[in-house]
Amino acid sequence: MNPKAKNELINNYFNCLDSGQYSGLYDILTNNVHFSYPNDNTYHSLDKVVYFMENEKETRSTKHKINRLTHNPDLTICEGTVSAIKRNKKHSDIKFVDIFEFDNGKISSIDIYVK
Repeated sequence: MNPKAKNELINNYFNCLDSGQYSGLYDILTNNVHFSYPNDNTYHSLDKVVYFMENEKETRSTKHKINRLTHNPDLTICEGTVSAIKRNKKHSDIKFVDIFEFDNGKISSIDIYVK
């Protein structure tokens, strides 16, 4: 998969998160996606990821800004910041690094690290 196609998938992923349109994840993630979120939340199912996003995620409203994408043949590293409103209504600006892997034109793995 070429870097332009990877960038498009990653941008679509963040657009789904920021718009709250989690059903859009069905178009860009594989059915058996590996999804690792901070605090030991790891899933291996697209349905479980969407459920987590809709019902369990700590942040409610988000706005992601990508600062850098680094591609290699096996994965893409995305560095950025997210401005978020948490469930407790507090605002937070968080630095993140997400590591994406791809399979058959979709995202197959996301490992999320925050600071």
